[in-house]
Amino acid sequence: MRAFFEQTRDAASEFGALFDFIWVSVPALWNLRWQVRGFLGEVPSASSDDLKARFVHGSETHGSNLRRACIDTTWEEQTERFAAVVLTNAFAIYEHWADEIIITLGVSGSVSGKDFQFPDTPSRAGLPSTVAHLCRVESATLKKAYYSVLIRNAKYSWQFVSSQLLCYRYFKEARNSLFHHGGQASKRAQTASAAFLALNSSRALGIKGALQVEPLVEGKVFKLHLRAVVGFCDVLWRLMHSVDAELARSKYAEDAFEKMLRRTVSKSGRNTLPEEMARRNARVVRRCNAADFLRPKTQAPFMHSCYRKDSCNSATMATHERGSDSPTPSIALLRSQLGTTTQRANLRAY
Repeated sequence: MRAFFEQTRDAASEFGALFDFIWVSVPALWNLRWQVRGFLGEVPSASSDDLKARFVHGSETHGSNLRRACIDTTWEEQTERFAAVVLTNAFAIYEHWADEIIITLGVSGSVSGKDFQFPDTPSRAGLPSTVAHLCRVESATLKKAYYSVLIRNAKYSWQFVSSQLLCYRYFKEARNSLFHHGGQASKRAQTASAAFLALNSSRALGIKGALQVEPLVEGKVFKLHLRAVVGFCDVLWRLMHSVDAELARSKYAEDAFEKMLRRTVSKSGRNTLPEEMARRNARVVRRCNAADFLRPKTQAPFMHSCYRKDSCNSATMATHERGSDSPTPSIALLRSQLGTTTQRANLRAY
């Protein structure tokens, strides 16, 4: 199921590209290892140049040491390398996504991407409190049209957000120790490890099973397991989809929705709605599809809010094509919540 924000959909594409690469590279290296071993078994005296001519020629790569990579290095060591590649890219995707979501909501002056990386603690507000703050004022229109649809997604797991964030901290501190402490766990990594391992279970994380992780002990070298990192990416994607669904009901989300829907209108050149209800419904659905949004759960009030006349935005109104379309509606999107007496009267008039 599609996410609400285009930034989340972009992140999904990035994860897809990452794993398309990983799931080809892992078996490719596995096969290269036994091919090199087999070749050396038949030609023990083969030089590095012989190996390159046999396995590297044509790839436009230089500097490879196949004997070291395929003979002297264990498969376990290489899968740890793959795990580090996945982990580094996963955090890059998530942190960029968090920053972009904040910019899209227009709250970068009061909220930081760092707030998306921590659970709530007595000393700081983390992701749950940040989302609650951003949703203090809800968009009745977006909530009615999309929220119930988004939370039915199999990846939605807001009820597990606190545990998932402790999982996040474990892997983030592991990554930091790997790159900034020579692979030795830092004190912060040990603290994060103790907090996460106390609840590492399928029930706490909302996934099929516990992650295969080991305790991080300050000053000790640790191992990353590829399977555990892949499992963490599932946790991370669940976290992102849950945040996406929750923020979709925020009043701040209206501007983001408006910008996306406006693009489809400007491309089509048709800013008006037909009078006949079935055609109206069909046009709104087409607009949502064109903007890569989910089909709204309810359409009549949703259409009213999306296509209502708004004098404050009269400069954006397109010239009305007289005929079967309604008089001078604009695409002044989502400027009011449904439910007031005036709006109910407008709906009846519609």
